[in-house]
Amino acid sequence: MSLPHPNETFAGKWAASYDTDMSNAIELALTSDEALVVFEWLSELGPDGLGDAEKVAIDGLIASLEGQLSATLDPNYLELVAAARARLIASL
Repeated sequence: MSLPHPNETFAGKWAASYDTDMSNAIELALTSDEALVVFEWLSELGPDGLGDAEKVAIDGLIASLEGQLSATLDPNYLELVAAARARLIASL
């Protein structure tokens, strides 16, 4: 289950106060396999048990990953995720 964009989830309540200033952004380096597996895991996580801040932060991470992963649009997406998982496990 994918979390919607923060502005969709918290429209009104968070829209005015959500920090969109990227001047204090951080960079995170992941391999494409790591990014794909993390994206899938976060997408399946769902909002249960998360606080509002965590929902916004996770949704931002999902949106960032999705914007950089062409695999999310591939018809063989699940096979690509399985292959990425297998390569990561093999690299242990």
